[in-house]
Amino acid sequence: MSDFFASTTGIASGVSAHTLEGEALMIPAIGLMVGAYIVTRMTATLTRPDTNKVVKVLSILTIVVALVSCLDLLTGSAAIQSGRF
Repeated sequence: MSDFFASTTGIASGVSAHTLEGEALMIPAIGLMVGAYIVTRMTATLTRPDTNKVVKVLSILTIVVALVSCLDLLTGSAAIQSGRF
């Protein structure tokens, strides 16, 4: 593998395809963790007694969007297929 290819792609000659696939699988996992954090924070906002109604509506909307996004990640439609690198 040429030095030019390694410098432009960031892929060194010692990196295997298996390692790249493992890193690609971490992207949905990180997305799920972020989604869980968002749902947790918005639930905490909803349960505070002094929360404004507008903030409650926006919190519910945010929870719905986060759950739909997590469902999308779980079903695999946002996953990177191997061989598409």
